[in-house]
Amino acid sequence: PGPWRGPGKANFIVLGFWNYTEDAFEPPYPVFEGDANYDFNEYKPSKSEIRLQSSFNATNFMGSWYELYHTRNYPYSPEYATEIGAFYVMNPDKTIGLANRQWRSDEGTWRVDYGLARQVEPARLAVQFMPWVAPDDFRILSTDYITVAAVYSEIQYQPDGLVKRYGAILSRTTNLDEEVLNQTFSLFKERVNFTRSDF
Repeated sequence: PGPWRGPGKANFIVLGFWNYTEDAFEPPYPVFEGDANYDFNEYKPSKSEIRLQSSFNATNFMGSWYELYHTRNYPYSPEYATEIGAFYVMNPDKTIGLANRQWRSDEGTWRVDYGLARQVEPARLAVQFMPWVAPDDFRILSTDYITVAAVYSEIQYQPDGLVKRYGAILSRTTNLDEEVLNQTFSLFKERVNFTRSDF
């Protein structure tokens, strides 16, 4: 698989997930726009108080990110998934179109999940990939927009109401300076009590 390249068009049609047998972001790019079937009223955010990025600027967060680390219990990136990344774009109605991609070595294909997000707080998004599934929680703990982002989720599973916590380190490039990485792990420890061994 080739290097990560984000879609070149700004409008997204939300289509759920698609599987590709070649690089999903070679032209022509899929086009996404907001889907009226997405019911963000179902979003029930956790009440936990966690310090998030102050003065978060969603526009500056848009574009391509590589997922370099995620917590071991993260459900969306199995061990045979590599080259994990995401592309975000601001839609005219201020919703956020996103495409998450990963190379699935078990299938020999790219898997790309297209979704839609809405800001429910400045540094907190409700993210939805399927109209019949309640939105996921996505929080930006910290980012400098140009190098690294620390993101966190609390997802409540039904019907037992179990809450699971996940974290990920995103980067604009395929690697991070060790000092920046150590600072980011320290931030996870301070904000949500995740240690490096949790990733």
